[in-house]
Amino acid sequence: MIKRLFGLSPVIYHYRSPRSKKVAGVTISSATVVEFLLSKGFKKGNKVKQQVGIPDWISNRIEFSKSCLRGLIDTDGGVYFHRHKSHGCGCFNIGLQLTNKSIPILTFTKDIFSQLNFTPKPNKKSVNLYRESEVYRYAKEIKFHNPYHIRRLIKFAKQKTAFLGGVHRIGKVHAWRA
Repeated sequence: MIKRLFGLSPVIYHYRSPRSKKVAGVTISSATVVEFLLSKGFKKGNKVKQQVGIPDWISNRIEFSKSCLRGLIDTDGGVYFHRHKSHGCGCFNIGLQLTNKSIPILTFTKDIFSQLNFTPKPNKKSVNLYRESEVYRYAKEIKFHNPYHIRRLIKFAKQKTAFLGGVHRIGKVHAWRA
């Protein structure tokens, strides 16, 4: 794609560490490409210090916003579980979280989730979906492109079923995969 868009051949690095064996680095060097990206609203420097947000051309179109949200969750978010007691009963909750230090990105995430009728819970560093049904709805409607998150959701669903003694409706859990 880089060659087609910019007429440049990228240098591709393959990492050897066990943790990064499926990761590749792609590098190009071009003042023309930098100027092009700057003209499209990208900024040079530290993105956190500049509190960079999502460009209007993305946030003004719901389909672009959904794709952007998917990319943010795939890179800076994740599926998690939380065990706790409530009124003396054991609970096992599955949630979804995006963590980021950019307030505009967190605001965008909260706003898009709200527009899509999710119930986001923001705090200073993250936006969470605490309702398990919404995590599955996210997986079905927005989808994960990062297989790690899919594997974790399946793993936590199985753990919850075991935690509840086989009561958890696993069929409903995997409906999002269809």
